Amino acid sequence: VGPIRSVTARTALLGHKRIEVEDAAVATIEFEGGALGIIQGTTAVHPGAAVRHEIMGTDGMVYLEDDVATLWKFRNETPEDTTSGRLAAGAGAAAHWSNLSNDIFVRCFDNFGRAIREGKSPLVTGEEHKKAVEIICAIYQSARTGKPVQLPLKRFAPKR
Repeated sequence: VGPIRSVTARTALLGHKRIEVEDAAVATIEFEGGALGIIQGTTAVHPGAAVRHEIMGTDGMVYLEDDVATLWKFRNETPEDTTSGRLAAGAGAAAHWSNLSNDIFVRCFDNFGRAIREGKSPLVTGEEHKKAVEIICAIYQSARTGKPVQLPLKRFAPKR
């Protein structure tokens, strides 16, 4: 949806006792183009839940659960938009910590190593990873201050 304009967030310690970090966080995201988004996460759910991404727009929606498409609908579907091979029952990998896979990390490291060997850019560059860290830092800053945080953060701004 494009670059993020601002983040407003809250964090809390709700389900655990005597830990030094939050176990729930909710952030509303305002994109430069006007779209709105939500990021929410918790470690206080029993028995756990799938990692879920929902992308919704005026012309369609896609839901991913544990990296498997569980919903794939578009206003004006084309043959390329069929769900054949895209939908499968979600594995619920996050239902228990022991079910979590490190496959995404293995694939990232494999791609990074291949990029070095072949002299190419990796699929996800350091600049893209830096954007994710900036969003996380903005979420924590907003939760700490109780105020919206504008992006880019000064410490993440490109050097001139």
